[in-house]
Amino acid sequence: MFCSRCGKEINASIAFCPSCGQPTGLSAAQPVVSEPIKTEQTETAVQPIYIPENNYAPVVPVAAPKKKRLGLILGITIPAVILVLAIIIGAVLSMGGGLFGPSKADLQKQLLRDWSRVETGSGSTYTLRLDFTSDEIKYIFDGSYIDRTIATYDYEVVDGDTIKVEGFGNVEVEFNDEKTMMIFTPSITDSESKEYWYNFD
Repeated sequence: MFCSRCGKEINASIAFCPSCGQPTGLSAAQPVVSEPIKTEQTETAVQPIYIPENNYAPVVPVAAPKKKRLGLILGITIPAVILVLAIIIGAVLSMGGGLFGPSKADLQKQLLRDWSRVETGSGSTYTLRLDFTSDEIKYIFDGSYIDRTIATYDYEVVDGDTIKVEGFGNVEVEFNDEKTMMIFTPSITDSESKEYWYNFD
């Protein structure tokens, strides 16, 4: 069928020419039935479309967007994310580190190193030492002629930066980047708020 105004070929089932809007002679009240739209899942027939008399072009039905398979996507994505996180956590823990800082094992390893400081008093120089075992701290005076233990404290590692010392409670332990200086807050060997110990290895 051809349009009587513009001569373009048109579908015989439409009421108006899609190019120029010329009526084709099909009654405007008659339904124009579109071809069924086929989707991947089901075959659905499109409802008839009624074209009002004042409309000059046919209304073309638009297919609804495909529904996302949200359940399937989530079912695959969530386990994959959990697996990746488990691998990362396992790798970090196997290297001896904590997830958000040093681990208890890291702190224990640092404490077992030799820690001392040199002080001067009464015209002489002497060395003070902290000797750690896995559960005990010995505070030692090391002078020119004498070497004696001043005090012994039981302790335990609480987390990656805290120890609990008998008689003092929790003591925060910090290190410089090179791990050559250790800071106790509060001090356990004097009345200062902090004390500093050094490793000279």
